[in-house]
Amino acid sequence: MNLLTDNLLSGIAFSIPAIIVALLVYFMLKKYFQQEHQGKLLETALKNREQTLPMRLQAYERLTLFLERIAPESLIPRVQTQSMTCRELENALINQVNAEYTHNLTQQIYITAESWEIIKNTKGSIFKLIQTAGEQVAPEAPGMELSKKILQMWMEVENPPTNIALRNLKLEVARIFG
Repeated sequence: MNLLTDNLLSGIAFSIPAIIVALLVYFMLKKYFQQEHQGKLLETALKNREQTLPMRLQAYERLTLFLERIAPESLIPRVQTQSMTCRELENALINQVNAEYTHNLTQQIYITAESWEIIKNTKGSIFKLIQTAGEQVAPEAPGMELSKKILQMWMEVENPPTNIALRNLKLEVARIFG
């Protein structure tokens, strides 16, 4: 019995250091592989950022151009012709804003949800301006009357929605580089 106990005790005495070494190796390897995994994730994130940053900047550029193009002072001269009636001009302006918006719809994936909401609200404000001005002129009057009315109403707006949206986009770009 004594021999069995001695063998058992010596087996335990040899096993404890081996178990401790095995645990140390396990935890060290686990930490090493976690750090390797985090390093690869960081490397992938940096590569993705390098690839997406130019696309994001292009989206901001396109949306800036969109906002400039739907501002009445640039929209009206592009769309209006001499022969248009107020109703024809109103429809043409709304169609042009819609076309510009549709052309830039995919850019929303590159900007914040807040900025996209501001862009949509700006488009809605331009529609409302055109429609409100359209209600204040005779439908068959020359389109020039509607143009004047829209521009007059636009000049009365203290802080035009296109300016608000542009300021927001600029701040967002500054945060990217901040």
